Amino acid sequence: MRSLDAMLAFIRGTRTNTGLKVEARLDQGIYRKGRKVTEKQMAQLELFAHNVCPRWNYTLSPRLPNPPE
Repeated sequence: MRSLDAMLAFIRGTRTNTGLKVEARLDQGIYRKGRKVTEKQMAQLELFAHNVCPRWNYTLSPRLPNPPE
């Protein structure tokens, strides 16, 4: 079995040819389970799925307001 320290070391060791270096840290926060995002909250977000592993890699950002016509 691999330890969290070993897994973080693997992640931190990630580099790309273009110079990307990955930063990783263990978040030991305690989070309440079972929280649901409402449809209204989701409607306020723009979701962009990435090409690589789109179920895991995505970006959420605030939805831009519609410009006046």
